[in-house]
Amino acid sequence: GSDESELEEIMSKVLQACPTCLTMSRIGDGQILYRSPAAKDLLGNGFNSLKHFANRMERGDFLAELLPTARVDDMKITAKSADGSDFPAAISARLIEYRGEDVIVATIDDLTERLASEAEIERQERQLFQLEKMSALGEMLSGIAHELNNPLSVVVGNAHLLLEEELADEIRPRVEKMTTAAERCVRIVRAFL
Repeated sequence: GSDESELEEIMSKVLQACPTCLTMSRIGDGQILYRSPAAKDLLGNGFNSLKHFANRMERGDFLAELLPTARVDDMKITAKSADGSDFPAAISARLIEYRGEDVIVATIDDLTERLASEAEIERQERQLFQLEKMSALGEMLSGIAHELNNPLSVVVGNAHLLLEEELADEIRPRVEKMTTAAERCVRIVRAFL
């Protein structure tokens, strides 16, 4: 009836406009019965869905998961694009019956951009963590330097007072050494601050 032809027209329009990479293929030999325009762009015009997997083992895993439950959701695979290059992907699928045989309706999402974004975010988070660590370390060192400042001033001041005294010849070089060392400590602390 007219309802049926209208539905067919709607389905045809929907599938033509579908932005998703959608394929329908026979489970036995992998022959493709339908592919959306997006699937043509991403995966090319091959006749066989087996070629969409870059790795035969992954296709085996995919079928092993699909067969018992008739569904797979977001399984990570390495797929082959139209130009023959590999790309990271997620495949979701349903096993249905069509004209008396088992067929797989599947969507494949290209994860290249998402994985690149995630890697960039991770890199930035690591960088931020390093900066926070450095900042915390800086604050700690600054605190220590401030704490050292006062006792060092006492040592330097008293060392200078001692040098002004009449000192025995064997003691004077020791006091001079102590004064020089204390002043060096003051310079180090100042450099920190």
